[in-house]
Amino acid sequence: MMIGEKEPAEAAKPRKGWRRALERGLRGMLIARAPRTFLRCCEADRDELGLVGEELAARHLLHAGWRLLGRRVATPAGEVDLWAVRAGVCAAVEVKAGRLARLPAPRPAPAGDQPTAAGGPAARVRPGAGLWDLRWRPGLRVDRARTERLWRCARFLAACTPSAAGRPAPRVRLVEVLVGRGGRLVEVREEVLRPPPTSFRASALTPAAPPADPLG
Repeated sequence: MMIGEKEPAEAAKPRKGWRRALERGLRGMLIARAPRTFLRCCEADRDELGLVGEELAARHLLHAGWRLLGRRVATPAGEVDLWAVRAGVCAAVEVKAGRLARLPAPRPAPAGDQPTAAGGPAARVRPGAGLWDLRWRPGLRVDRARTERLWRCARFLAACTPSAAGRPAPRVRLVEVLVGRGGRLVEVREEVLRPPPTSFRASALTPAAPPADPLG
């Protein structure tokens, strides 16, 4: 190609693909090493927000004394985001990450309602003002059907997980990662998901013989 000639479009496409792959890889490394920094510095798409949520949830569990046995573990009933154990109890952890909106700031009280030195009425503030809007929490997407699948996954994995005290008791937990405007981490909250009040067939929950370790 002569000097001054434009680069063919066919040659420019591989370069763009290589740059996108490199950028994606660097963003993934930042998520794994510094998820909070990634939230503040980068605009996370839906997949990246899920990865950030899983990383922050894993760190939250480790800080709470859990030991991670696997991530994104596949079972016949579905996939488990995190599989962890603590004090002989195993837990299938569902991670939900989402962005929250801040509620409107409280309106100033009328002049007549301002507190005075003589002990006048206190300023009226609307309940929940200045807080985050939790009406669209990501954990609300975990419905009854999803909870049932998680319990089937937990029972299956518990049957495959060796323990010195015998077969561990399975649990199901939900970890929500709430992100506010500007990538601010609002809260990482954890709660227990109890089994729905329906009878499960034992044959559908635990294998007759322990199969091969899915984590190996």
